[in-house]
Amino acid sequence: MVEWMYIIVSILILPGIIFGIVAQVNVTNTFNSFKDTASSSGKTASEVAREMLDQAGLHDVQIQKIRGELTDNYDPKKRILSLSESTYSSTSVAAIGVAAHEVGHAIQHKEKYAPLVLRNTFVPFVNFASYMFWPLMIAGVILNILLYTSAGMIVIWISVALYGSTTLFYLITVPVEYNASNRALAVLGRGILAPEELPYANKVLRAAGQTYVAALITSALYFLQFFLRILIVFGRRD
Repeated sequence: MVEWMYIIVSILILPGIIFGIVAQVNVTNTFNSFKDTASSSGKTASEVAREMLDQAGLHDVQIQKIRGELTDNYDPKKRILSLSESTYSSTSVAAIGVAAHEVGHAIQHKEKYAPLVLRNTFVPFVNFASYMFWPLMIAGVILNILLYTSAGMIVIWISVALYGSTTLFYLITVPVEYNASNRALAVLGRGILAPEELPYANKVLRAAGQTYVAALITSALYFLQFFLRILIVFGRRD
């Protein structure tokens, strides 16, 4: 039964990867489709972001321009909202939507939105897990082979749990990202974008959200494949 589950999951990984690629291409194509559709307000994305931050009482959050396209992000520690070259000075509804999304994260941080707090708290652990996963796995296998004790399997399962922390991180990230988009659209709909412009920003943000869903699915499939492989290999030894 476990072997069949392993085969099925392994087969599903390829569609998962394809979905991830399609989602990434889709967000770029969607952004490009509306990057020349200027907002009727004539405001740049950075101006809109500043306006939204001030309305939320986040006067201390700085806005800076960074290199790249769609590299926009919000750093809660430094309280800096970074807008990419393709976003910062653009008056397009696509760029404004992206900037508003990052403001959504800043507002989440101010309001201590629980999933965001959990994600930020989880980041150091995920970084530790990605660093320690392989050393612990190798140590567990060596202990299991040489000593054939439960200590080896305990270490192996700890490494499996560390491997799965990435999937858990993506699981937490998905609602955080969609909530930030919903916050952004709600504020944009209160006079910043015209009613006929709002669907364009919505399409860009929904396309971006799909990339996180794709990352979650792919990560979950890889983890499940690895988990089943451990069961098959070490289950037989037991």
